Amino acid sequence: MKFSVGFNATYFHQAGALVHIYIDGSVLVTHGGIELGQGIHTKMLRIASHELKILLSYIHFCETSTTTVPNGKYTAGSVRTEINARAVQIREAHKQSISLSATGYFKGYVTNMNWDTKKGRAFPYFLFGVACSEVEIDCLTGAHKNIRTDIVMDAWFSINPAIDIGQIEGAFVQGVGLYT
Repeated sequence: MKFSVGFNATYFHQAGALVHIYIDGSVLVTHGGIELGQGIHTKMLRIASHELKILLSYIHFCETSTTTVPNGKYTAGSVRTEINARAVQIREAHKQSISLSATGYFKGYVTNMNWDTKKGRAFPYFLFGVACSEVEIDCLTGAHKNIRTDIVMDAWFSINPAIDIGQIEGAFVQGVGLYT
């Protein structure tokens, strides 16, 4: 199955972040994404840790607020984590001794779909996934039992595999509930 990621308008892919680096080595990160159980806050901290090459224990999160990061976009389309991650990447500012209280901004992926001619790129990219279940069905009562399920998902690069696996499994269970 082919899944589109994101939206078909560039301005939907914008994101902002605010990162403070303190002289004791600690870092405070806030961004415009909303936590809906997808682990976006944890992933942003991991990205800051990777970018600054410091331990995760030195990085702290400040709740999302328009006071610190204005004009945050909604969390949808399976793309908010990635977009906010682009805004959190501040390695170059740190290397060049630029103000260590920095805002990051990601303009967004360019999409240029012409719906009349059906030419262009409607979405930044696609992910692929498939699930196959072995089930038992009682033909008399309609009762069913899921014996086993195999799920394969092309997640490309996972910032936090445990969270992503939980999201994929949760989506499957939601689908089972919807269609049974």
